[in-house]
Amino acid sequence: MSWFQTVKGCFYVAITAVILYQLIRYYVAALQASKENLQSNQERLRAIIETNAEGILVFDRQGYITLANRAAEKHLGLRRSQIIGRPYRDPIWQLHRLDPPGFPVNELPFCPVMESRKGLCDMEYAIAHSNGTQLFLSINAAPLLDPTRKIDGVVLSISDITHRKETEAIARARDIAEARNRAKSEFLAHMSHEIRTPLNSILGLSQMLQREIFGTLNPKQKEYVSRIKTSGDHLLELINDILDLSKIEAGKEELQLKEVPVAELCHYCLKIIQERASERGLQLTTHIDPQAKICIADERRLKQMLLNLLSNAIKFTPKGTVSLIVAKKPEGIEFTVADTGIGVSPEQLPLVFEAFRQIENELNQKTKGTGLGLALTRDFAHLHGGELSAQSTPGQGSEFTIYLPDLPPGYTPTSANDSLSLPETSPVCPSKRRILIVDYDESNTILLRDYLDAMGHRVKIIGYGSDFLDRVYSFNPHLILLDLQLANPVTGLELVSQLRQEEPLQSLPVVVVTAMAMSGDRDRCLAAGATDYLSKPFQLEELDKLLLHYTQS
Repeated sequence: MSWFQTVKGCFYVAITAVILYQLIRYYVAALQASKENLQSNQERLRAIIETNAEGILVFDRQGYITLANRAAEKHLGLRRSQIIGRPYRDPIWQLHRLDPPGFPVNELPFCPVMESRKGLCDMEYAIAHSNGTQLFLSINAAPLLDPTRKIDGVVLSISDITHRKETEAIARARDIAEARNRAKSEFLAHMSHEIRTPLNSILGLSQMLQREIFGTLNPKQKEYVSRIKTSGDHLLELINDILDLSKIEAGKEELQLKEVPVAELCHYCLKIIQERASERGLQLTTHIDPQAKICIADERRLKQMLLNLLSNAIKFTPKGTVSLIVAKKPEGIEFTVADTGIGVSPEQLPLVFEAFRQIENELNQKTKGTGLGLALTRDFAHLHGGELSAQSTPGQGSEFTIYLPDLPPGYTPTSANDSLSLPETSPVCPSKRRILIVDYDESNTILLRDYLDAMGHRVKIIGYGSDFLDRVYSFNPHLILLDLQLANPVTGLELVSQLRQEEPLQSLPVVVVTAMAMSGDRDRCLAAGATDYLSKPFQLEELDKLLLHYTQS
């Protein structure tokens, strides 16, 4: 071999060695870069897992936990050292499926993924957290696959859905409460009508007998009629109190706020209660602060509150005095009813404000009551933005004080007066008028017909809505007394609507006389075109006022 060939061979060897060296360097550098990149990716993945708001658990194919992040610790209420290495069957989880489980509750969704081959699994659980609270978790499970596409483990994603579940529970509770309120309102409206209709006849006919319109009664008959009337009034009071309480509980009680003359209102209440106080030999006294001239309140409800307190004071005062004291305060007004009665012990005093609760005592056995008066009075005071307070000493007496602010919530000053101003007296209208009664209830029509006949009016009765307009034109009444519920599918409000579409009849007074006395019934009748509204059972004095107003020349 020549030296040239030898040199040439060495040159090739050297070149090959250099190339191999460079290749080795390249692969070593690439391997190092790949290792660093893998480590970087692992760090990124670890950071992503640790900062994820979802709890993450990883199980190997034997069902042991190999990884858990910070959120998993938080959701499960366990430290990571208590989680890693735990099997899926461990009772430490204390999980409870929110729907019927298809596997033991402590197994987590491991078996469904490993055995079903469906891949994904989504379930909801309740868990008793270590801090004593209950959490709701949504757990999603998915398989981990090896290179041969076989399931090599399971990964779980855990979400805290407590807020969503609580919101859903609140919504369900609200829906249930609203459904119950609707059912209660419908039941009360139905029962109110069914009770008020016969009660109207009981009270109305007993009042006619008391007035001796159709003949003189002997003493025993007068006593019986008086007891019938008193019992009917007590039943009506109970019905009204229950309806008022239900409206307040349902949030449907709306106050008609206006300026109320304090002295006039107080004297009215004392006048109403005077006879009852005289029967028990009690002295009624009053003191009204000269500065307490006007009170912003719902006049009807304020009268009801004062009458409740005065009635209670008279009921539980065997002898002595019942006083109504009104005092002007810097930002409101106080109405105090004080008595010298039996009093209430400090332990029992809070109980008197509970609905249907009556404190046991000797006087309770002798007097009637619903146990709702003080509860309603307190609720009405709260609706006005005020308060009802009490102080009492056994054997010495009690004081109940209603405080009302000068400006109740929701008050808007207005000069309009929606209430009909009618005189306190009930004179009989001397002129005969034509009055049309539209009512199917025989007892009610007898009451109205006989009373109106006795007053000198000409009366016609329609018990159904057929040919209503023809009958109105034919009789040409000065006033229509109309019930809402008739004997055929046509309602009283539909008849009013028909009437108001006839131009000659648009100004004809139509008074709805009905046992429907729930919240909004009056406004519904007036909106339909009725001129006025009278709820059953009514006092004859109320009917007298309406007749005087709508049948006068």
